[in-house]
Amino acid sequence: MAQYTVQVNATSNSTINTEDTWIEIFPPANVSVILKRVRVSFPHTTVSDVPARIRVTRSSAAGATGTAFTPVRRRPAAPASVSTVNIKNGTAAFTVGTLVEIMLDSAVNSRGIFEWVARDEDDYILSGVNQRLNVLVRVNLASMVLNTECDFDE
Repeated sequence: MAQYTVQVNATSNSTINTEDTWIEIFPPANVSVILKRVRVSFPHTTVSDVPARIRVTRSSAAGATGTAFTPVRRRPAAPASVSTVNIKNGTAAFTVGTLVEIMLDSAVNSRGIFEWVARDEDDYILSGVNQRLNVLVRVNLASMVLNTECDFDE
């Protein structure tokens, strides 16, 4: 299996507490995506002491206004990813698609960093058939800069 990284630096919604999709991974029908790590950090220019909610979900439909992203291969000799990946772009809203299941739901203070790392193969989050894996973020501050990244296998 090849491992890939997706990274996005963008700005939260201009309306506080509005959940946006930051990363959406959609594998083809014959491929499973195995999510191994998610990290969200808050490098906003002004330190803010506000809550943020990070969720990893499966969805059956795409969110709107994501931008195509080519996943980075962890091993240069690996094949290119076959999954369709979309990320949040700048300040544009990236709506949440039709939710099927919530796999991870956590709240953090924006002064910190959120990181989830699968402990072993029993802890991996897998995509479903014809479903997308999504990293969603909602923050209690309008237009806050966030870095969001994840690692996955195909």
